[in-house]
Amino acid sequence: MLDRSTKCLVVCCVYSIWGATMILIDAKIVQRRDTIVQRGRELQNSLRIPSCLRVFAEEDPGILKENLRTAAHFLVLACAMAVLGVLVVFLNWTVWDSSVLGVAIISPFCMVLIVWLGLILGRRKISKGNFKDDREDPEKGIPNNGLNPGVKRALQGFRVTAVMAL
Repeated sequence: MLDRSTKCLVVCCVYSIWGATMILIDAKIVQRRDTIVQRGRELQNSLRIPSCLRVFAEEDPGILKENLRTAAHFLVLACAMAVLGVLVVFLNWTVWDSSVLGVAIISPFCMVLIVWLGLILGRRKISKGNFKDDREDPEKGIPNNGLNPGVKRALQGFRVTAVMAL
């Protein structure tokens, strides 16, 4: 068994990695939403995806920032689970073990399907006009006092972890 200090160190490392992931998603993915929407619409049109399965709405903004952020978080988690499963396969040399199948294949597949469904529902919300426009207004200045929303969420997570650890 692990002693208390080792558990605390592991939790701090995991939350540090997840916090860094949150910051990177906000800085590198969410801030490039317009490019992502443009490329996504082009891909949807070239693949001739039926309109009921499309993720990006034809109306602006195409996808809400919160939906994009949530999808990125879950897809990073699904990729991490798949990588973990591949590592277990290489270490144990077995693929047909139920834990390997669950962690490496079934869980990420279900996560991707749930994310896709959430994005479709978000697109329907945009198409119907039932959303609060989350594009920045140049007259209002920099949102969140210039603080990256990913940094805010990461700091809140660290605070909660510190309270739980103490």
